Amino acid sequence: MKVQTNKIAPCKQEIKVDIPLGRLNRKIDELYLQLGKRAQIAGFRKGRVPRNVLEIYYQQEVKNKAVGETISDTYFDIARAADWRPIGPPQISEVKLEKGYLRFQAIVEIWPEVKLGRYKGIELTRKERKVGENDIEEQLKFLQQIRYSSQQKRGEEEQGEVLPLDDKFAQQMGKSSLKELKEAIREDLLQIRKEEADRKLESDLFEELLRNSALTLPDSLIQRQKEILLENIQSRLKQQGIEEEDINYRLKELEESVEDRAVKQLKLFFILQEIARQEKIELSEQELDKKIDEIARGLKKGFTEIKEDLIKKGLIDRLKEELKERKIVNFLIKEAKVNETTI
Repeated sequence: MKVQTNKIAPCKQEIKVDIPLGRLNRKIDELYLQLGKRAQIAGFRKGRVPRNVLEIYYQQEVKNKAVGETISDTYFDIARAADWRPIGPPQISEVKLEKGYLRFQAIVEIWPEVKLGRYKGIELTRKERKVGENDIEEQLKFLQQIRYSSQQKRGEEEQGEVLPLDDKFAQQMGKSSLKELKEAIREDLLQIRKEEADRKLESDLFEELLRNSALTLPDSLIQRQKEILLENIQSRLKQQGIEEEDINYRLKELEESVEDRAVKQLKLFFILQEIARQEKIELSEQELDKKIDEIARGLKKGFTEIKEDLIKKGLIDRLKEELKERKIVNFLIKEAKVNETTI
């Protein structure tokens, strides 16, 4: 077999292949063998139809299928040998049977080559906002106003009357005393600000990874990701009851920023995957099952029911990707030099 490869773009390979007809003929023999076991033709018992009779009925169909499968098998053999990771199916062209060969050409887009810079020991600062008495008082006043508005709507309070912030108010909010309510608010705010600080830390980490690494993305992949993001935005705007004309106007306005976002998301994905490859970070079945068990417990359902539902809805792979990405990010944060500060 003759194979010529030519890198025509950073993420695009062109291949030209000459397959000896012997390989195609073996595939044809294999297909006739399979066909002979199931074909039903008048005058012959099932599984006993001679090949020459099968050829009368199925010759062109078998030949076309054999050509397609031989090209597909050969393409995947070439991709594996070259250690390519294709993005989508190849563009097959110039299929010919001539001079003792099955010939074809293909254009294939492959995963970008990622040149990682520094990803261990990155210096980061995690800033967490303090929770003070003023923050708690503001939240109490907010709850007081919500309660007042709710009671007004139900006609439970006279116009203009606001409940004082005391133990009675706290009991209406499900706590035994104002002190207990304040403590609950403090805990909630601490958790919110912890999560804010964690998100900002991750965002800073991602910016450093993007700055330190280099890769070129395939245009088609950028376009697909951009379309996905725009479709998500369009769906949200429709749910808000916005008119079609206004939606189209907004989408046009957002197109450039959405493309930037698509590029950033894709680059980050490939950078994290390359780090995982180099560090041999994988998600185990036990880790996946543990997460599914957490989901099941939260929904008060059985583990098997939830796992089967995820598989049925095609969501299991997405869950695996999310868990693996979380594992990579946790590894990077553990390896980073994080300075903790409170503001």
